[in-house]
Amino acid sequence: MILADHTVFRSAINEDRRGVRALVNDLISRGELAAPGPVFAALLMEFEARHHLDMIRDWATKMAFIEVNIYAWLAAGDLGAHLADLELALEQVDLLMSALSIREKAPLWTFNRLYEQITTRAPVTLYQPLGI
Repeated sequence: MILADHTVFRSAINEDRRGVRALVNDLISRGELAAPGPVFAALLMEFEARHHLDMIRDWATKMAFIEVNIYAWLAAGDLGAHLADLELALEQVDLLMSALSIREKAPLWTFNRLYEQITTRAPVTLYQPLGI
């Protein structure tokens, strides 16, 4: 399983990186891509066009299931405190994605460049598809 954050779906919607939308759709169809509900909630708040909202809802309902419970959020908070001690900061949903990546031992697909620093200080592995 691969975890994808909001930057991946935003890129797929905007088609600002060649091949992202096709890869997202392919990974979803094979049951290999997951993202928690807060990722899709953030996307629904960001986009207005009906076809974008339909695309977001379609991805969310076809996505591989990943459980998010209180322990995942607590782990996200603990990770956030650890990173803050190192003078690194992530948004709450990004911290959740990091905690889920660690818990599931799953690579995280993101276009957030801050993760280049995070992966040297937390056991988060990044997914880097060829050609994208």
